Amino acid sequence: MSSQQLLDKIDNYLLGKMDDADLSLFEEELTIDLSLKKEVEKQKQLLEALYLHEEYISLKKELKNIEADNYSSTKILNSSKQKQPKTRFLFLMGAAASVALVVSLVTFFTVNWSISNRGTGNYALLSEEVKDLSTKQKSLQELVHDIVEKDRGNGTREWIGTCFPLTKDGFLVTSYHLVGRAKKIKVELSTGKLLNAEVVHKDVAHDLALLFIDDTLFSGFNKLPYGLSKSTSLLGSDVYTLGYPKKTIVYNEGTVSSLSGYRDDSLSYQLSIPVNPGNSGAPVFDKHGNIIGIIHGKHTENEGVAFAIKSTYLLSAVENMENFELIRAKIAKRSSISYRDRTSQIKSITPYILRLKVSR
Repeated sequence: MSSQQLLDKIDNYLLGKMDDADLSLFEEELTIDLSLKKEVEKQKQLLEALYLHEEYISLKKELKNIEADNYSSTKILNSSKQKQPKTRFLFLMGAAASVALVVSLVTFFTVNWSISNRGTGNYALLSEEVKDLSTKQKSLQELVHDIVEKDRGNGTREWIGTCFPLTKDGFLVTSYHLVGRAKKIKVELSTGKLLNAEVVHKDVAHDLALLFIDDTLFSGFNKLPYGLSKSTSLLGSDVYTLGYPKKTIVYNEGTVSSLSGYRDDSLSYQLSIPVNPGNSGAPVFDKHGNIIGIIHGKHTENEGVAFAIKSTYLLSAVENMENFELIRAKIAKRSSISYRDRTSQIKSITPYILRLKVSR
């Protein structure tokens, strides 16, 4: 697809010109292609800037008309009749100035954003279905179409990822891109038991979601062995993660290679650690068994580079949630396995790392 064809497609999406089938297909593309999502946001800003510019031109024309009317009628209108056009004139001057300022700012930032980010599509989400897509070496549209045909028998698709308990009574943390459009969510315990879960809070901007296990078969977890770190990790700190890029749990280790994430996101870490599709939503632990982040993506051009939302942001987000006082009170702030060796920590943590199955 050429650049112009892509822009036309984005414009049709933003202007509501797509039919239901194309709209559904395009929205599927947006959920798995972050670079496409960025292009849509950029084009949206540009269209808004153009719309504001048209409004500005319209206001300027009206200003000229009112100014001409005021000049020609000055000698024949009394003071009381002149107040209304003058007030209207001043109001429009203020409005025009505001619109002009917004146009200038939006255009400036849109153009500069476009220049600074051109050609950077090297971030990938880590749901297991994305892995399957990327290995087929086809265009995104063909890949989405393949999935639809493959699953046409029951009308659903299953995405796989990772989640973990935030509290022992069933509140879980995972990545929003896994559950954002879910029809059904199930979590698989280490025993193999499947439990129903539902989304109770979404943080789309930071790719976080809070789930709750809503199943009569669930009676709660034992005391969580890990804590949620309240401080930022040091550069070079040793870390490890446990997740489900395949049916059995997988361990990987690495280091904090940067205190900012993709495109200098201050709320994320960059990690030198191997991760794969299915690792989205997996916790990242420090050497004391405290959670310092949540895996949500990786660099597509530099193998072994991953990104994780900081635990400090997760804690802050929970603190600001309305009607979640009980969750805040139940979150473990300190690891109970701090002085154990790595293998012992992993043994204690593994039962609390859950495989997430999402039907869409």
